[in-house]
Amino acid sequence: RGYHGTGKTETLAAYIIKTLCRDDGSRILAVSLTKRAAGNLSDKLIEHPNWEAAFDSRVVIGTIHSFSIRYLRRFASGVGFAPDFEIDPDINDELLRKLIKGKSFNGIKKPIDVLKNFNRDYVRSTKELDPIAKELIEDRNYRKWAIRILKKLKVWKRENNVMDFDDTLFYFRRLLEKSPSIVKAVTRDFSHLVVDEFQDTTEVQWHIMRMLIDAGICFFGAGDPFQTLNRYAGAILERFDQLETIPGCRTFELTENHRTTKPIVALANGLIGQISKNDSDKVWTEEPGPKPVVYFNSFLDMHHKTILQLIRRHRNEKITISGMTKKLALNNMAVLARHDNDFEKLRNLLTKNKIPYVFYSKDSKNDPEVFTVVSAILKIALRGGDSKSWETVLTRLSGIGVKKKEVIIEMLRAKNYQLKELQRVARGNYMHDLNNFINLLHLISGLKNDPVNAIQEILKFIGQLKKKLKGVDEYLPTFNQIAFKSLDFDELLMNLKERSFGQRYVPKRHSNRDQFLTLGNIHQTKGLEFEVVFILGSHDGYFQRHETFQQKDKIQEEISVMLTGVTRSRYYLYMLFPMTHEEWKAKSHQENASIFVRNCQSKLFKTYSVELETN
Repeated sequence: RGYHGTGKTETLAAYIIKTLCRDDGSRILAVSLTKRAAGNLSDKLIEHPNWEAAFDSRVVIGTIHSFSIRYLRRFASGVGFAPDFEIDPDINDELLRKLIKGKSFNGIKKPIDVLKNFNRDYVRSTKELDPIAKELIEDRNYRKWAIRILKKLKVWKRENNVMDFDDTLFYFRRLLEKSPSIVKAVTRDFSHLVVDEFQDTTEVQWHIMRMLIDAGICFFGAGDPFQTLNRYAGAILERFDQLETIPGCRTFELTENHRTTKPIVALANGLIGQISKNDSDKVWTEEPGPKPVVYFNSFLDMHHKTILQLIRRHRNEKITISGMTKKLALNNMAVLARHDNDFEKLRNLLTKNKIPYVFYSKDSKNDPEVFTVVSAILKIALRGGDSKSWETVLTRLSGIGVKKKEVIIEMLRAKNYQLKELQRVARGNYMHDLNNFINLLHLISGLKNDPVNAIQEILKFIGQLKKKLKGVDEYLPTFNQIAFKSLDFDELLMNLKERSFGQRYVPKRHSNRDQFLTLGNIHQTKGLEFEVVFILGSHDGYFQRHETFQQKDKIQEEISVMLTGVTRSRYYLYMLFPMTHEEWKAKSHQENASIFVRNCQSKLFKTYSVELETN
């Protein structure tokens, strides 16, 4: 149990290295629940003074999805798939819409959402279809119909050899349950399983881990139970308790914060106390720093202007933290919010004032265009792609108008996306870009799962197109980093589709292209840290729509979200809430995140009203 800023990942890295040094026969599988966390653990290992190059062959680091995919490809027939199954994160939405097209639903609102939620809850749990259907759907006839639709969905995906990311964990769990020999295969390959961010382990993931533990694998997990953010996916606060009930399990607590100042730790402890009173004073530090600040104004526009003023105030300021003096730059600052939509007007203001920023969003429509194109090319190179990926690529090729593009896509669909017919069309019509693209696909197929070279060849091809794409040079370091940390093409594609690479605004004549203010919802910036953090509070309406304050679990989740945002800060922390100072004092806003801060002792922070200058 490592609480905020106490060095969980460093402890995991030290454990891994100690195990490798102590036992020459040990082989370690280190997994995390996100690509970013896995990359962070990889960095900590490489930077450790006792790391040796010989350890590379004895440690595998990745996400739990990439680990599952690796074994699914080896034993795919055990769950009715071929080893070259395709992973398509959008397949459920596309298929469900086709399956219900033209059907009537007798007043059922948003049937597509009901079916998607039903399927999501099913594959993320260890329950069967019937009990989940009873929990979600009241109408008996509609429930039976929904079960039939989901069964058709499963059959279609199996027949067409395609899964989404949730399916990979679902089928891997089924594979382990029905085949003890595969459990033994995993434990032969790896003597130890190390899990970072353990608090966000879902029910399916925990079930997989528990089967491996029962089979004798040595398990080491680390996480902060009070930063459990993936409850929507099945993570629960009690996951640590489940682990600790296993005979022989030993528990250690990390309580000294090495990242944050004493005032911020005190506020974080106040938030923790609202989840568990017994843990309200566990985390400690002696690092001095300024008190957190709360700003009030009913209009978010005023808060945006306040953020802009504070950015200008702190830029180039010198601060001393952990005995080190540093000059603050944009890279040391972040604006965090609960929802992507909270950033729209702020981004406009930053653009108007020529403040460079990088925006991390959960929404794919905010992906940089170059990432969308690279992902489409890789998807086509791996398994032929689909109409959507071909549409993305053909639109960027010169010599192909709208009608030609439609004809080519229809021809490919009829030929099951085989390239032979396309080569004839490209040669016969002197389509230079299309010919080069076909050559690129052949080149990638010969690279034999070499993500670094594949990315370089794809970016080289994009750079030679007449229809230029923005961001190729700008995102080159990011592409190289993603490729370097990907084990194979499948993981590369999965990492590209994780949609957390950031959309950048670079003003003209921006001299330092490494300096960007970070914008992002709190979930997307978990694991990062900044010297200056602004938390932009959402209006009551957001929480009312999600009925946040109607359920204890949702309230606890929102406290965890606020705690995660607060603990991203190393020095300066500003929280800006859409209300007046009088409303704060009167406690008239009971349904937004400000209530969690107000429940802490008032001596832990300063409060100010944001007002318009009269002069």
